[in-house]
Amino acid sequence: MPEPKSPVVVGLEQHETTFGGRAAGQPQYVGLPALVSRDPERRVLSRWEFTPEEREMIAAGADVYISLMTFGSPYQPTSVFVANKGDRYGGLKSSIARGYNLPADAGESPREPGEAGVAKTSLAELLGDKPQGTV
Repeated sequence: MPEPKSPVVVGLEQHETTFGGRAAGQPQYVGLPALVSRDPERRVLSRWEFTPEEREMIAAGADVYISLMTFGSPYQPTSVFVANKGDRYGGLKSSIARGYNLPADAGESPREPGEAGVAKTSLAELLGDKPQGTV
């Protein structure tokens, strides 16, 4: 079974939070490292690593299935894509940083609220002022 991995995007580690798991008082679940967007959609991005056997199966034509627990709520829009985790050209990192309104580099600042495409809600407000790891 694929496992969630950190860093979700190399170079954006400082923006990660972890959903669930032992640290959140949910020992029955594996913690999910994720990036959370700073927009009203509050998109969550995680990275999953397949075992060598699973990679062979996919290369041979096996399908990937996704199962989400909704706990009775409507199913949320989901997208699955493939990208290289190292991304030596920085395209994934800069694309995710831009789309999630995160600084791509330590010295770079996110766009200001009110700029085109940027919500006026802070990440702390979106997360309900909870410390990281307790979302």
